[in-house]
Amino acid sequence: MQPLNFDEPLGSQNFEKDKLKKDNSETGSLEIKSLEVERLEAEKLETERLEQKQYRYLFNKAIEMLSRREYSEKMLREKLLALNVEDLSQIDRVIDKIQGYGYQNDQRFTELFIRNSIAKGLGFIRIRQELKQKGIDAELADRGIEDASGEGFSQDELIYRVWLKKFKALPVDPKEKAKQYRFLMYRGFSSSEIAHFYDWVKNSL
Repeated sequence: MQPLNFDEPLGSQNFEKDKLKKDNSETGSLEIKSLEVERLEAEKLETERLEQKQYRYLFNKAIEMLSRREYSEKMLREKLLALNVEDLSQIDRVIDKIQGYGYQNDQRFTELFIRNSIAKGLGFIRIRQELKQKGIDAELADRGIEDASGEGFSQDELIYRVWLKKFKALPVDPKEKAKQYRFLMYRGFSSSEIAHFYDWVKNSL
């Protein structure tokens, strides 16, 4: 306990004590604020570190997927979402970066998908439907199909290849004709295209 100084007025001594308490209080407050600023800054840095780590993980996974096959943007996004990402904006960031590098391109995917589908014996109706499911808009799909048609992939030729592999002969009765129609329509050809194809085959015999 600090001894009283009887040479100073009592009021002056009380003032000095109050001032000392105030100074100590302000110093303590400044220290707390400084510690809080440091804590917030540390949390910010840790958050940024974790975000960067997640971004690198997603980017590497996307590159790994695309190195094996082509993906549409929708397909790639669904694959990345399946990784249980907390910050969905990171997926947007990754896809933007990958598209910027040219690693993912919907037009390239569409062209390749159409060529592969034709090779499998699928008609343009089926191809359009599957492209829509994969997130490709109708304009891009139509343009790709038009380009494929210009390369010599006619519907008559496609139907003929599919039909010849499956049936090899014209239907001999309505039941067989209906069976062939159903199969060809399932493969993606319209009824008018199939009818035109049968007329073409008959005239070719």
